[in-house]
Amino acid sequence: MERKDLLSHDNHDHPKSTAETYSTRLQESTSRLNKYTAESDLLLDEVASLRLQIREMKNDRRELIRAHHESMSLLAAVSEEKLTEVQTKSAEEAEASRMAQEEALRTVLEMMERDCEERVEELDAKLSEVEEERERAAALQAEAYRLAEEERENRADVEEACKLAVEKLVKERQSRDVEMEGRSVREMELESQLEEMKRLVAEENRVREERESRRASLEQQQQHGADYNSQDGSYDESYDTARNTKRSGSPIRQQRSALGLPQSGEYISKRPPVIDNSKHNTAGSIFIDDPPSTMTRGRRIALYLQNSSWYRPQSKKHWDASGLGLQSAWCHFEHSVLPRYLVKNLDGTLPPPIDRSPSNVMEDDEEDGKISVYEQSVNGSTVVEDVEDDDEDDWLDTKEDKKKKKIPVSSSRNDWRPQPKYDQNNYPPQRKIKELTKASPGESTYPTRLYSALFTPLSQMGAFGIGVGLYFSTLFGVACITLVAGLINIPNIMYFAGEEYSAGQPGVSWALRGSAICTEMVWVPCPSCELSDFRFSPDRIAGTTTVSPDGELQTLTFALKNTCDGATMNVGIYNLASLGWIFLALLALTVWQRRKARQIDEKALTAQDYSIVVWNPPEDATEPEEWRDFFESRFSGHVTCCTVTIDNDLLVKTLAERREVITMLDEKIREGSMLNTMKLSEISAQIEYGRTFFGNLKGRISPGIPELTGRLTVLNAKIQGLTQQQYKATRVFCTFETESMQRQVISEMMVGSMTAYKNNTHVIDPSLLFRGERVLLIREAEEPNTIRWTDLDESSGTRIRQLSITTFVGLTCVGIVASLIYLCHQFSTTGSALLISISNTLYPMIAKMLTNLETHPSETTKHVSLYVKIAVFRWIVTAIIITIIVPFTYTLGSRPEDLLEHVFAIFYYDLILSNAVQILDPLGNMQRHFLAPRAASQERMNLLMGGTEYFIAERYTNMTKTLFLTFYYCSIFPSAFLACAISLFVNFIVDKFSIMRTWKPSPAVGASIANFSRTYFMSTAFATMAVISSYFFAGFPYDSLCAEDVSHSAYYGTWQIIDGNGVPRTAEILPGERSFQYCNQFLGPGTNFAYPVNPDQQPPNATWMTMEQEQLTGIYGWVSVAVLSLVGALFLYCFVNALKNLFSASYEVGLEK
Repeated sequence: MERKDLLSHDNHDHPKSTAETYSTRLQESTSRLNKYTAESDLLLDEVASLRLQIREMKNDRRELIRAHHESMSLLAAVSEEKLTEVQTKSAEEAEASRMAQEEALRTVLEMMERDCEERVEELDAKLSEVEEERERAAALQAEAYRLAEEERENRADVEEACKLAVEKLVKERQSRDVEMEGRSVREMELESQLEEMKRLVAEENRVREERESRRASLEQQQQHGADYNSQDGSYDESYDTARNTKRSGSPIRQQRSALGLPQSGEYISKRPPVIDNSKHNTAGSIFIDDPPSTMTRGRRIALYLQNSSWYRPQSKKHWDASGLGLQSAWCHFEHSVLPRYLVKNLDGTLPPPIDRSPSNVMEDDEEDGKISVYEQSVNGSTVVEDVEDDDEDDWLDTKEDKKKKKIPVSSSRNDWRPQPKYDQNNYPPQRKIKELTKASPGESTYPTRLYSALFTPLSQMGAFGIGVGLYFSTLFGVACITLVAGLINIPNIMYFAGEEYSAGQPGVSWALRGSAICTEMVWVPCPSCELSDFRFSPDRIAGTTTVSPDGELQTLTFALKNTCDGATMNVGIYNLASLGWIFLALLALTVWQRRKARQIDEKALTAQDYSIVVWNPPEDATEPEEWRDFFESRFSGHVTCCTVTIDNDLLVKTLAERREVITMLDEKIREGSMLNTMKLSEISAQIEYGRTFFGNLKGRISPGIPELTGRLTVLNAKIQGLTQQQYKATRVFCTFETESMQRQVISEMMVGSMTAYKNNTHVIDPSLLFRGERVLLIREAEEPNTIRWTDLDESSGTRIRQLSITTFVGLTCVGIVASLIYLCHQFSTTGSALLISISNTLYPMIAKMLTNLETHPSETTKHVSLYVKIAVFRWIVTAIIITIIVPFTYTLGSRPEDLLEHVFAIFYYDLILSNAVQILDPLGNMQRHFLAPRAASQERMNLLMGGTEYFIAERYTNMTKTLFLTFYYCSIFPSAFLACAISLFVNFIVDKFSIMRTWKPSPAVGASIANFSRTYFMSTAFATMAVISSYFFAGFPYDSLCAEDVSHSAYYGTWQIIDGNGVPRTAEILPGERSFQYCNQFLGPGTNFAYPVNPDQQPPNATWMTMEQEQLTGIYGWVSVAVLSLVGALFLYCFVNALKNLFSASYEVGLEK
């Protein structure tokens, strides 16, 4: 019972305690709620009271300001009244003071006047003494001058007498030397001719004896009735075997055929064979036994690899199974394509001509009758000794060669291992001379050597033509000019790389350290900036969101500002100094090039120095005798040669195509065959009859004998028709016996172009009219190998249409490449720079194809057209496109997508890529080492060994492209001058190597390309430097921000912000720091364009230039105007001269070349 009562009690007490607990907690919560509510009411009351106080304070502030204004007005009025009283009272005192001051001043002036009079008297006395001393000195000086004049006159008389005596002795010695040398040369020539005649007579006797013995043998065989089998000389085709068997006939007919005698009763065709492949075309060259030390590296490699089947076909059926043809092709490449110089004796004379008599021919050469140019046979081996071989081409020798200096060569053509030494007197000793004599292609009378690819002096480059010599002198001169300009800009490089500009440019690569790259950037308030202002550079604008004092959300906008000052007066002065140096250097380069052109032209007399061209001959004046009689009857002299060109270019092109078709047929016909048109047609029909489907398909892709025979038949018919046409004269070229006659003809008959075409007979002597009625347009002729004979008859209208079409295509290529560069720039800066370098390397091939579609009367005009196409492309793609596609605010950045990183990448890839491709010469090496060993004939193999074609115009554009890029960015990238100098020096070395080792000879274009490049493109690049530099200096600091005169306190503090690309940034704004606004700092072409650049072009409320920047910009702007005026005056002068030449012309010696 007790336990039950206890449980019952517990059950009753538990609910009661729980309810009490909840009730207590509820009361506490209620009391706390009431407390918080009361506190909230108090806070609201306080806020209301604060707002009321603020409102009252504002009212009080307005009242104070009003009271202040009233007090200031009252104070001004009181001050005005007091000032009036003071002025009235002090008028009398001021008058008295003024009188006292005047009296004191008068006294001081009297004292100073007395002192001055005394000082003047002293000075007059001293001046008289000085005058006396000066008169005595003048007398002594006059006496000394008189004595010096007497001494100078006496010395001049003595020197003149000595000079005349020395000149007379020198002339006599030279005339005797020339006479003796001519006699020795003539004697050696006569001896050589005599030996040759003896050899020919002996050979004739041997052939006659062999023929007589064969005939005697034939008669003996006929008596014995011997039966001989036919040996037909046809090619491999099986279909012709039966036919040849039927024609073999009797043994007598076979023997008569073997002897080349006609058969009795047989018709002998007088038509020459179309294909004459009866002679063996693998005759070895006379230069096969050249010593290895004088060979090119490529030829040595070919000799080493020629016995490998993968390098050269080893089949016995191949026409060059022995490898003799490949070796001969390399000899052709080195002796006929690459330039060589004559090896002279120590005294400068030529050694005796090389004796090619049979007694000096080596045993292994007796079979083909060829001997070496450089070696003599000694005890069955051939050796060469380099006597005192310290010439420029020692770099070809290996280390062992340089130690031994004697290189014996085996008499075997395929083995050039060391052999025993020989007597050094057998080879002409070398002589160190400054001027090397260039050998003619294939020179075999005298020993020759390849020019050194690296150490050939600059003065020797004129031997390759005026155009080549001027190109290398220009390249070297411009490299030196940019090197000096780079040295002038060293202070700018040090300033940009120093602590003052951008704290030493941390994180910038060594190549760009010293440029205007700015690494010091800070975030600044820019309340008015919008994201659209920086749409091309969203990473330069950022923002954050915060709560305003009114409790509203507000956005704070920040912009990235460059703190570097690159437009200082010192920087501008050094840049202007480099501009002035380049101006003076270009003037000196012009004078130097003209003098260089005269020197080169005087050293080498060519056909151009004796020739003229008539541009407007009568259409029916096609007889050279008439032109010869015309000039010889009116001028004292003799016409050596006269060529009249007619408008038969279609016939000439058809003949050239026919020759190519015959060459291809010759390569497909077996050696030992002589075939005419009928025989070829028969063979073609049989081949085509036996063809399968795949054979027909192959014939369409690669023409075979049937296709080539059909084309040959068409060309023959076309040629027969074209020869029936009547052609008119287009040009007349006359070469005179003396240079004086050429100058006389040009001087007396030269008239303006319009005068000649209008046939104005009143401006010239009537005796000089052709046929008594025609005014001739006569000019100095160009070199014969520069005249494009098949393009002389094209009209001016046709040429203009062709130029318009090719120019449009070229500009289209510029647009396409620019679009590709822009797309590539979106992904990779390195890729866009690499694309620019690749396009600069490949576009010249496209430009050459476009230029080949045009008709030009000479190679000079063709090169000018090619120059313009390539130069415009390279200038736009290399320098201008990058400026357009890179945003303005990325000019001074250090990231890969910024402007200066692009510029350096272009310099780098252009220096490495283009020169590497040129050195490796992949196309030329593929032709020489892959295609040539597999060529179908010796002629085709020699053509493949012809070297890589090059154009002087393309090389000039490569130079001006680098120069233009340097001038364009030199103000913000001063070390570009040094990079340009390095690049041009490397181009100088690489181009010299190429012209000595890989390039084929180019037409002698003369000085026209050099003058054209210097007059128009270099001057344009110079003007571009002045104009673009003024804009670059005006654009600093390249952040599109202008300071305001206010500071927003809402921006104070440190903020975590997000830029336009969503990247978090940190901005710290100090109290009192000014805010900025967006402004367009680009004054170039666009909405804010201004020229000349002037600080007044800044908007009134948005200025960004510092005081020094404004001064520098104003100076540079007017300097650019002066430079543009000079260049414009130069262009105007050239234009006026061109117009003048239309109506009148004058000839001065040396200026027409």
